[in-house]
Amino acid sequence: MSINFKNSVFGLVAVLPLVVSCGPSLSEGGTGSASSGSTGSTFSRQTDYSINLNIDFAGITDASAISPSEVLISWGDAMFIDDPVSASSMRYVIFRGLTPQAPLRDIGQIAITGQGELTFTDDFSDLENPPPLDNTTWYYSVVAIADESISNNVQVAIARTPSAYAPGTMSFYDDVLPLFASIKNPSDATQNCLSCHSTGSAAGGMDLSTLEGILAGVGTPSNPNSFIIPFLGNDSYTEFRARFTGGSLFDQNSARANHIDYIVEPNGGTPEAGDGIEDLELPIRNWAFEGALPTPDATPPVFEFADVYNAGLYYGNFINFDTVRLYVPHASDPESIPVNGSLAGQIDYVVYAGETSNAIDWNHPVAVKSLTINEAGQSYVSIDFNWVDESGQLISNDLVVVVRPMDAAGRSVDIDVLNYDDTDPSQVELFRQRMRNMSSQEREILITQ
Repeated sequence: MSINFKNSVFGLVAVLPLVVSCGPSLSEGGTGSASSGSTGSTFSRQTDYSINLNIDFAGITDASAISPSEVLISWGDAMFIDDPVSASSMRYVIFRGLTPQAPLRDIGQIAITGQGELTFTDDFSDLENPPPLDNTTWYYSVVAIADESISNNVQVAIARTPSAYAPGTMSFYDDVLPLFASIKNPSDATQNCLSCHSTGSAAGGMDLSTLEGILAGVGTPSNPNSFIIPFLGNDSYTEFRARFTGGSLFDQNSARANHIDYIVEPNGGTPEAGDGIEDLELPIRNWAFEGALPTPDATPPVFEFADVYNAGLYYGNFINFDTVRLYVPHASDPESIPVNGSLAGQIDYVVYAGETSNAIDWNHPVAVKSLTINEAGQSYVSIDFNWVDESGQLISNDLVVVVRPMDAAGRSVDIDVLNYDDTDPSQVELFRQRMRNMSSQEREILITQ
């Protein structure tokens, strides 16, 4: 799945006269891949070539991420103005960097193509100790060379590599069920949660020994009444504690009376942990956050644009002078649909926007939408956001929007993706972790008023 970004022509930036060895980053040949080999030579626009204004070349036309660690770069033919046939003998030098200026410098050179080649796949194999490749904005530039002549191009295109998907981590059978057997009664170590809450002997109608029993709770599979609320981890654990300690000590049938040993015994419960029912907080919380699934969700959500029922659904408009409304299809992620079948809360729709493609700030979404029960029943997803700056002023009459569906597999990562502190390295890392649970499939929406 690719991410396409239009070009941006930045202002003229002086090419540094400094000649820096590119070592193994210089590849040359007909494969169009950075892994095709290296010459080990240096590259200098000033000492090796002379700018020739008779080379007709529009520069790079597109840089598209095709995976978390690959970018496809393309451009049109270059030729000498008075010799169209020369296009077949032109070669191209590719530059890359992490800033708009970097690919305009010799040090940013990564490869030289074979004659007449008009595409190049950057697989970053030239980097000995690469930074994170995924979820990163890369800048590219291309110049044409022939003999000792070089074109004078300053066009820069960007590609935003998608996040490498990180599957869920919580398994009911490995991470949740064993804990109910490990929480011992401090007054009788032969007793645990499952002693009273198993199939066939479920006290209070609550079966903790099976996935179906927990999700049905004291209700039924078709009409559940459980402490587990899929996708709402904190609420699920709060409900669990409320039910575990509910009622009065004077009512022998109440949960509080029956669980009194677990509640009042200091350091009771699991001998090793000594925390009793507190051992269940993180597993219940994180399992519910991920959707309370039997096994972890291993695939990202996707927009099924080819589905006839989604035809025409991926657009937006201004609904007043500063508010934008988007209409997108429901993203598909069958693995993470909970037992109750509801799409409510299953997927977060993350919205990025900029005045142009190149102006999108991928580290700061403008909105995140999670569906309510009523919204989940609609045939499309509607997302509103304000297109204003910090002072409340309209940013622009035109904007480019990208919506990326993000599933619940990483929802246990404790970060507010809209309001995190990007100067705090720990929060930046949490943000990166959460962003690894979204689709790499993207399309732009162009909106104007």
